[in-house]
Amino acid sequence: MFVSSRWQRERKKEVESIQQKIKRLDDSLFEGKKYKVRYIAGIKNSKGTTNFEGTLIKKMDKYYIFKSILGYKECFLKIDFAIGEYSIKEVG
Repeated sequence: MFVSSRWQRERKKEVESIQQKIKRLDDSLFEGKKYKVRYIAGIKNSKGTTNFEGTLIKKMDKYYIFKSILGYKECFLKIDFAIGEYSIKEVG
């Protein structure tokens, strides 16, 4: 199957743009700080909530791990923040 070089260039630009967004996000988040993560894609999770609040405990290669006040851990893919599935904001 033939794939055009134009399509390849456009795809490469898309990937680079997402990688830049992830890099900027990585540089702005700090382990030990508290953040509020909001699901903005539209469908609530099984408990009916769209928000998560917790402390960033680890930055991994492809995701972030947070720990809530109640002690449970949640991980979020970096790509989901880059494509707008989630938003994140530091909590004072």
